Amino acid sequence: MRAGAGAVGAAALTMICVAPASAAEAPPEGTYDGASSSENYDSDLTFRIDENGVLSGVEMTSYCGGGYPIQPAPTPIHWPGDIPATPLTAGEPFVIEWESGYVEEYDRWITWRFSGAVDADGTASGTGTADIVEANPRGDYDIACGGFDFEWAATVEGGPLPEPEPEPEPEPEPEPNPEPAPIAPEQLTEENRGSIDVPELAQAGAQIPVAAGAERAGETVHVWLHSPEPSLLATVELDTGGTVLVTLPADLVPGPRGVVVSDPQNGLIGWDGIEIVAESAPEPEPEPEPEPQPTSEPAPQPEPSADPEPSPEPSIPAPDEDADEDAPLVPTGGDGAVVGVVTACAMILLAAGAVGAGAARRRRG
Repeated sequence: MRAGAGAVGAAALTMICVAPASAAEAPPEGTYDGASSSENYDSDLTFRIDENGVLSGVEMTSYCGGGYPIQPAPTPIHWPGDIPATPLTAGEPFVIEWESGYVEEYDRWITWRFSGAVDADGTASGTGTADIVEANPRGDYDIACGGFDFEWAATVEGGPLPEPEPEPEPEPEPEPNPEPAPIAPEQLTEENRGSIDVPELAQAGAQIPVAAGAERAGETVHVWLHSPEPSLLATVELDTGGTVLVTLPADLVPGPRGVVVSDPQNGLIGWDGIEIVAESAPEPEPEPEPEPQPTSEPAPQPEPSADPEPSPEPSIPAPDEDADEDAPLVPTGGDGAVVGVVTACAMILLAAGAVGAGAARRRRG
């Protein structure tokens, strides 16, 4: 709401701010009808533009409030169509402000403001206001009724009407997804095999990746194992690469199986085969090598003593060629050991004989 104030003279003052118009640039000729709205107070609106693009004859009702003796309730102000004739240019903004003389109906003066733009397609819109000022020229009162700013829109007669903004349609509630249901085995053919990837081999109880493609990242899927009866492994959301990890049952026996992926509406996305293999026997742990025993340092060997000088070998007299060939040979140094043994045996025999002879004499005596 704008409050007007101050005394004005009886003569009307006009200020027009508008670009000069030409016939080629003038807005469409005709009567423009529309409406204005301010502070929940609405009014019909009409004005005219002639063949030269000159605007005139604005008629409508606006409102002001406050002041004494004006009642606190908003006061309607009728626009009588005396707006100064103003040439317009299509699409260019304009502002028209003027003051009327003394209005007997209100016992006051009124200031007016009307602005906006008229486009080449015959649509127009803008804002405006009207203020009542200097309530009593005799000076008994100093009251102003500030006008409510309003917005307006209009269309040339026979031209396109402003399209109201459509109300947003409520978003339909998504239908609940059905309960997960397996794909019938007869639907799993070699023709539709693929669209997903799983490892060729896996052991029972292992965790395997199931890839459905990056284009399905973020989708929720059902992962089934056909063994041969279908069993649901997981209902999960695919990661950014379109992959998910699932765990195989631990009681699977070796053999071929099928991994099937379906969407929340139980439609087939793809399937692939996988071979369950037996768990391999663990490799024996290698026996630790024996630690080497520490070796003791060898005891120092005594230094060898100097070899004694060899004793001279006994000289053997040369045999006499004339000697008797039957005479006994004299033992050489090489037969000394034999001679010693024979001598010892002879002495033992002699001693034994002497003992025996003595015993015999005692028995005879």
